[in-house]
Amino acid sequence: MVLLSRSYAVGYPLTFNNPSKLKSRFRDAQPPFFLTCVYGDPVKAARQQVWDTITEFGHIKADNWIYLWDFNSYLAWHEKKGGNRKNFKDISQFQTMLDRCQLLDIGAHGPTYTWNNHRAGRDNIIIRLDRVLANQAWRNAYLEAIVTVQGSTGSDHLPLCLDSEGGRSSGMRPFRFDSMWFTHLDCQNAATKAWTIPMVSVATRKLKMKTENCKVVFREWNRDIFGNVHRKIESLLHELQRIQRDPSPDNQQRELEIHQLLEIEYNREELMW
Repeated sequence: MVLLSRSYAVGYPLTFNNPSKLKSRFRDAQPPFFLTCVYGDPVKAARQQVWDTITEFGHIKADNWIYLWDFNSYLAWHEKKGGNRKNFKDISQFQTMLDRCQLLDIGAHGPTYTWNNHRAGRDNIIIRLDRVLANQAWRNAYLEAIVTVQGSTGSDHLPLCLDSEGGRSSGMRPFRFDSMWFTHLDCQNAATKAWTIPMVSVATRKLKMKTENCKVVFREWNRDIFGNVHRKIESLLHELQRIQRDPSPDNQQRELEIHQLLEIEYNREELMW
């Protein structure tokens, strides 16, 4: 999961199935809120214990609070495609926990299903196991928040991205010289071009003007030359996300091909580092 805001971007690994042990408070957020990452027990008989723990401290919380990640459960039959339909009790228990804690599923943009067993034909099962739940206080505080389901290259789960500000931009990204640019053979040429452009100015301003010119030249150079690998990776990830919306047999084959192409591009990108 990746959480985005104007002032921070945080990635969370999933390490506990006891939600009370994985709790963070974002004091810098406005307004502040609590976040709990939840891993629903993969053993159905033990999953109720996780719901009971959430209910224990969740049903009385008046603070802004969200719960997210892999609940290992789904809320309705339309959230599962393939396999049998014998989990009504599990659906009911999951829904009961949401009702008791008055949690809302804030939905997501992107593929409907977040988990895929990657088996072929009739053995293929896809389910929406990952989601973001919020209490009413959090939802009222972050009305523009959106969740997007991203493409996955090495997992049976699709990652979630929660943007608390709904994708609003606070302006142009500040320029930062990236040390991996040094690995590119053309980096020195770009630096020379930026530094040797003739300028008519007093000596005290030349250094500042050349520094500003480096920002312009390297932004263009990164976009047109160095950034080609990144754009190719981004394009492949977009295609991957698109076909993961409809995991048909034909798309499964194309998904394998994209994974192979991404591996090549990631290796090229690693050389740049």
